[in-house]
Amino acid sequence: MAAIDLPVHPGKPAQRVDRNGLAARADTLYTDAKGEEKYSVRKRAESVLERMGEFLRRIMEPDEAIFYIARAQVMPGVLEQMFMGWLGAISMPGALLVFTNKRIIALRVRNSGIQNWQWDRGVRVARWGDIVSLKVKGLFSRVLTLKLRSGQKVSYWRITAMDAKKINLLMNVLQPAGAAEISSAGAMDALCPGCLSPLTEKQYQCPKCQMHFKTEKSLMWRGLLIPGGACFYVGMVPLGVLRLIGESIFLLVTLGLLVDALNSPSAESTSNAIGALVALVLLLVFEKAMGIAHSRRIVRDFLPVN
Repeated sequence: MAAIDLPVHPGKPAQRVDRNGLAARADTLYTDAKGEEKYSVRKRAESVLERMGEFLRRIMEPDEAIFYIARAQVMPGVLEQMFMGWLGAISMPGALLVFTNKRIIALRVRNSGIQNWQWDRGVRVARWGDIVSLKVKGLFSRVLTLKLRSGQKVSYWRITAMDAKKINLLMNVLQPAGAAEISSAGAMDALCPGCLSPLTEKQYQCPKCQMHFKTEKSLMWRGLLIPGGACFYVGMVPLGVLRLIGESIFLLVTLGLLVDALNSPSAESTSNAIGALVALVLLLVFEKAMGIAHSRRIVRDFLPVN
């Protein structure tokens, strides 16, 4: 296990502090990659520790201290980036990445107002010994990619340049020192926010405390029957409104073409209307399929029902 007093910045001694009942390292928590304190870093860390203190006190283990906290966003897949557009990409949930001497704790958050956030009770953890590699790369769009012993690959993006440098530094220091910290799964485990038990992928009920999570079956039905329903189901409201408008227009035009096809006296007009109708139906099906696929990733990350 990496010691709490493990040196991170050359020439700077470890500074243990207590923040809201949480053990932390002031020399790393409030500083950049050079070990220089930054107001913005301190403000962010203090805000997270104050607002998430109750949960962090529950999840933190003995002899575990917080070294750094960074903001990021769950990275959409390649197909999602191609077909969902800018709004779809930025509507993915955010993440607070809490780096400790034992592991990385990823808290899923949603935007709430201007430059504000709210934890939606999603939590994943990856122990340093389970991480095969961790690197933040990219010039304009910096992406953090974790590769784990299980073969799992997890990516986060929209990371600031300052955080990217600090994360790479922490990886080089903490990962070798924490190589003995491993889990049985060797993966970035999702935990139940109620009892902190590991959750099983695609099993949407906690085996210990019976907490219920939103399911892929409900997502499918809502996505098929309600315009924008898949996005609303997983909390992507702005994208859901956009899809609601788009799918409603598709449905109205489709119904209009259907009426024209039924009432058209000419065989040629009927054929043209049917051709246009088929094209619109296919587009609508594709649109719904993309909305469901985009939302499925979030459901699989475990969304509590209430």
